[in-house]
Amino acid sequence: MKLFSLAAGANNTIQLNYCPETLLIVSTVAPTKVQVRALGEGVVLDLDATGAGLMRNIRDNKEVAKNYKFRLADGLLVGKNIEIEVTAGAAATVVYCYSTGEKGENYVVTERNTVLANTSQLFKKFFTLALSAFAAGDMLTVEYADGTTQLLNDADEIKALCAETHSDILLLDNLEQDIRSVTHVPTANTTVYIQRLKV
Repeated sequence: MKLFSLAAGANNTIQLNYCPETLLIVSTVAPTKVQVRALGEGVVLDLDATGAGLMRNIRDNKEVAKNYKFRLADGLLVGKNIEIEVTAGAAATVVYCYSTGEKGENYVVTERNTVLANTSQLFKKFFTLALSAFAAGDMLTVEYADGTTQLLNDADEIKALCAETHSDILLLDNLEQDIRSVTHVPTANTTVYIQRLKV
């Protein structure tokens, strides 16, 4: 269902009495702000332009260049008070929402977190984790479910881990829950984007 269209830099907010499974934004440039709030329950999706570029089309086999597609739930959630706010990054931005027809039970939460320079941040129980940047000297320690630990200290290593589903981005795909935890220690402030199921 088409929700609204936006001119470059324009902002709009719409309220729905349900949470759609998917939010789709069609634009030649990443939106500068995408936020979905479940009123009385919290934020479901919170992305800036960098996050929109990283977290779009997760696990899609056929990525369409102009599509910014974000999962909001594991199906259609009825009886919810949802507020969707989008700020366009380009002219002729169109915002849609849709569901596959299956009833859902849980939100798929996508949030951002700032990790301060030279501090350690632990992330657990996520589907997807993406980094805004990874510089020389940064460290990412990945602990797998089988107990194996791997230290990643180069951006190309991280990009190679998700090369089958995404091209040239700093992203860890953990849908199968093979990763138990990730510890990130950046040399400069870094934004980390996390997607998880809210039960």
